[in-house]
This record gives sequence, structure tokens and C-alpha cells, in this order.
Amino acid sequence: MTPRLRAAVLVLALTLSLLLGAPVTAHAASPNVIVTRNPGTTHVTEGGLATVIEYYRLAFAPTDTVTITLSPDAQISLDATTLTFTPTSWEQSVRVSAVDDAAIELSPHQGTYTHVVTSADFNYQGAVIDPVQVPITDNDFDTESPVVALAQIADISMTRVATAKWSATDNVVGALSYSITSRASNDSSLTFSAQSSLYGPGPSLDATLALPGDGRLWCMRATATDVSQNIGVSNERCVSVPRDDRTMNQSFGWVQQMQSSAYHGTIVSAAHKGATLTATVYAKRLALIVTTCPTCGKVRVRFGAVRLGTVNLYSATVKKRVVIRLAALPTMRRGTIQIKTQSDALAQIDGLAAWRT
Repeated sequence: MTPRLRAAVLVLALTLSLLLGAPVTAHAASPNVIVTRNPGTTHVTEGGLATVIEYYRLAFAPTDTVTITLSPDAQISLDATTLTFTPTSWEQSVRVSAVDDAAIELSPHQGTYTHVVTSADFNYQGAVIDPVQVPITDNDFDTESPVVALAQIADISMTRVATAKWSATDNVVGALSYSITSRASNDSSLTFSAQSSLYGPGPSLDATLALPGDGRLWCMRATATDVSQNIGVSNERCVSVPRDDRTMNQSFGWVQQMQSSAYHGTIVSAAHKGATLTATVYAKRLALIVTTCPTCGKVRVRFGAVRLGTVNLYSATVKKRVVIRLAALPTMRRGTIQIKTQSDALAQIDGLAAWRT
């Protein structure tokens, strides 16, 4: 048979296939072997009755026996792994079933089998047929939640933003969707706001989060949702947005100044011994936001009746927005912090940060 005649026969075979309602060829790379799928089924099911039938038809009569050897992967099984075609028998079929394994897998996932064609007829010897892929629905259900970790976040923010990074692992391979939920509380209240979303859901593993408001504690968790809608929740991380100096009660001797380099552009200064600043907060840990300088003195800090220490504000050069962490209290409690100048040397206070843990 000439190449032109073989091509004409192939066109006729495809035309008859369409007229009879069979699906079009999906897998054959060689025009001499036509592979079609039973139009009634599109996937197979683990542990179920759903199977797929693949039909094989030669484009024209071979001059000798044609053998197609099928090799399935571990996901599927075939009711025959060898198909034999003769000059009088051009059509064969194979039924594809899913292997019912114990693994939890995505649905659908793919099973694949490949072909090797051998024949003494040179028209078919070594013919290339594309691997056949069959979608599989799993019958094992994933009930395990992802394991999520939220990395350490800087626990103080003077810019009202925080950068969060997180990671997650899951027992099933598949895309995870992430979100960051938060709750916030004023430093003068024990009440936290309801959970709200700061990020997501989305695919990223990091985000820059807005933390509006001063004198607030923001606590956040990362969540990961897998393809089975199981949700994993991370540990909680908290960030203090300091209260500004303007929100603290000032005794005689303090002067408020506008400074572009200060926290929120203002700072209170005193050069008078015994000047006090106070604020009532809930806290276990506290930190002062200060300016240090060559002519700066010291302040004594108390929380209620507890003396937290004397803070030296001296530095060889002027430094703005310096965070000075105070001694931690034994437990979280409500109290009034008092900051008191110890001499007539300069003291400059810019803000106050508080944490519950």
C-alpha cells in the first residue's frame, strides 16, 4: 500500500469514527494506530466500579502480526497488557481500573501506561503511541490538618506594620492556601477585638501587615488550608505598637516638642528633677521609647509599687527612638507606670510599649 493510499484509508477511518459517534483520537502519536476512549466514562475510582475502556484500531490491515505491549504504573491495573492484531483482526480494547491503595492522594490524580509496538510489518514496527493518562478519584479521605509555624516577628513596631513569615507541611501533596488572622487590644484594656483577617487567603508564605492604632497589642496566627479543607493553625505572635508620648499624663516640668525624627513626630522633654510621666496599662513587660544624648540624665521607673529600675539616658552621640526594655513583672497585671526624672539633666521620652506575656 502506498503512503498516499494509507493516508486516504486513515481519513476514511476517522470519518467513520465520527459518524458512528465515537470520540476523536486522543493518544496516538503514530497515524497508523488509533486510540479512543469509551465516551461513557472519563475517570476511574479506587475501590469503585468506575473503569475506563480504551479502544485500539489499526489504520489499515497489517501484513503481519502487530503486538502492542502495555506497561501500567502503580496507580492503575489493566485487564490485558498485550494486544495482538492480525491481518484479519484490527481492533482490540483494554479495560483500565484504579489500584485501591491506602495512600491519601489528590482527586483527581493520574494513572499512566505506556506502549511498545513490535511487528514484522515495517508500517507498524516501533510505532510511537503517546502514554495514556487516566484520571483517578481516591477513596481515602484526608482528615489530617496541615502543620503551620509562624516565624518570630519583631515584637515592637513604630511604623504600624509588621512583616510575617510562615511555613506549613501537609500529609498530602497539593497547594495550600494561607491566611493571617489577628486580634488586638488597647494597652489600657483586657478586651481583645474579634478575630479579623490581616492577609489572605492566598498562596504566599510572607506578608507585610498593617497594624493601625497606637498603644495596642496585636496578636496574630497563620492558618493553612489544604485541598481537603482541613485547617491548621500556628502558634501566636504578638506585636506592640507603642503609645505616643502625647497620651501620657505629664506633671509640671515637661515640654512637648515637634521633632520629625521622633516617634510620630513629637517628644516630651524635661530638665527638671522630679518631673513625672504616668500611664495606666495592662502589662507583664514594658519598654520605653527614648532619645539618648551626651547631656541626658536618668529616670526611675515604677509600675505600681514595683520598682523596675533606673534608666540611664546617656550616650556619646544623640540617638533617636531607642527602645529600652524594662525588667519583666512576675505576672501580667494592671498598674500605673511612673517615669520620674532623677536630676536636672535632660530627659526625653518618646513612647511606651507594653506586652501581656
